[in-house]
Parts: sequence; C-alpha cells; structure tokens
Amino acid sequence: MVYKWLHNDKEITTRMKYKVATTGSSSHLSIGKIEATDIGNYTCVVSNSYGQDKSTVQVILEANRPDDAPILFPLMVPSNPSIGDNTDMFCSLKRGSMPVTFKWLYNGQDVTSISKYKIINTEKSSHFSIGNIQPHDIGNYTCVATNNAGVDSKITSIVIEASEVLSDPPVLYPLMVPSIQLLEMTQIFCVS
Repeated sequence: MVYKWLHNDKEITTRMKYKVATTGSSSHLSIGKIEATDIGNYTCVVSNSYGQDKSTVQVILEANRPDDAPILFPLMVPSNPSIGDNTDMFCSLKRGSMPVTFKWLYNGQDVTSISKYKIINTEKSSHFSIGNIQPHDIGNYTCVATNNAGVDSKITSIVIEASEVLSDPPVLYPLMVPSIQLLEMTQIFCVS
C-alpha cells in the first residue's frame, strides 16, 4: 500500500516541520510546533493496485483549559487480522492537561514487559504493535491515559479471522486530531 498526505489539498513534502512514518497498514503524520498556517484540512490517501481511499480531518486551534482529565478518541484498530499478520493500534488524546502517560493492558494485565508487543508513546498518543498474531493474542486490549487530573481508557477486542487473498481496495479509518494550541506539536494517524 502507498500512503500520501495532503494539507488543504496540496501534497505534503518531507520538511523539518512535517514527519511521516509509514508501516504496512498505517501511516502517521507528525506536525512540529503548530502555527496559524497549519490549520485546515489534512487528508491521508492510501492506494494499492485495486483502488484507493482517503480520509480527511480538520485541524483547528483550541484554548488551553488547565487541569483537564484526559479524554481519548476511540481506539483505531485494523479489523479482524489473520494469523501471522502484524497489527497496530493507536490511542490518541482528544484533550487533557499535560503531561499525560499511556499504558496498555491485555485482558487487564500490563504488557510493558512482554517483548512481543512494541509500544511507542508520544506526548499525546500511543502506538501499540503486535507482531505475528497468533490465537493466544485474541482478547481485550486497553489503552489507559493518566494525568494529574484523572484517567480515561478505551478498550477493544482482537478477533482473528481466516487468511484471505487481498483483492479489495484499501479502506481507511476516520482520521482524528487532538485539540491543539499554537506552538504545540501534534500527530495524525492513518490506518487501513
């Protein structure tokens, strides 16, 4: 799959301010310190030999509200992976006072010490990867966000389906952007 990012319908090129990280089924755009020129529509376009899909989100600036408990967007998870697939889950902060810490649970147990799972946390999001999914990976995964004002969590289930040949165009999850202010950094995740 090939990913492309647009800002107000113009392709984003890699510059110091924008960073794009792409894995097999996902891509995320990191935006450096937000300025007024960064507001607008961001579009992720994914394509393969069978077609393409795109998803757009609007970035707006919001006033800071100190001492807000974290509020998370719904988890972004690829639907029903097959045995042997790699899969990624994204947990993103919608709003909340900084600093926020993220933690992942599998069936209620902390997973930080399990080497099979890879976790990358940023200031406002967490990326959770499972390599080579097996039947024992079926279960409930929870992202927990905590700050000095409170806690929020989102839970999802991983269900494994039989492998099938890829012959459909990609389908993207809706893009989500946390509330941001001038001079903050943000990330936008694109998952198919």
